[in-house]
Amino acid sequence: MEKYSAEWVQEELKGKKWMPLRRCSMCNQAIGYIQEEGLLSFASSCGCTRGYTPAEPRSWDSIVSTLAMQSSDEIRDKIMETLKGEREPA
Repeated sequence: MEKYSAEWVQEELKGKKWMPLRRCSMCNQAIGYIQEEGLLSFASSCGCTRGYTPAEPRSWDSIVSTLAMQSSDEIRDKIMETLKGEREPA
C-alpha cells in the first residue's frame, strides 16, 4: 500500500471519530474531519466568520489532496500526526 494513498490514510485513521486538522484563526477552535460509520465529513466552520455550516461529506481522497499540497514528507507526517491526535492542531 502506497504511503499517502487514500487506502493508506484510511487505514492510518481507522477507528478515529474526530480528526482535527487546524485551528480557527479567530477563536482557536479545532476544525477537521469527522468519521461516522465509515463515512467521512469535513467540519469547516466553527461559526466565527459566516455562521455555522454543517459538516460536508468528503472522500478519503480529500485528505490525500491536502497532504499532496505540502512541500515535504516532514510536513505531511506532521499533518498525519495531528489527524491521529498525536499532536495539537496549529
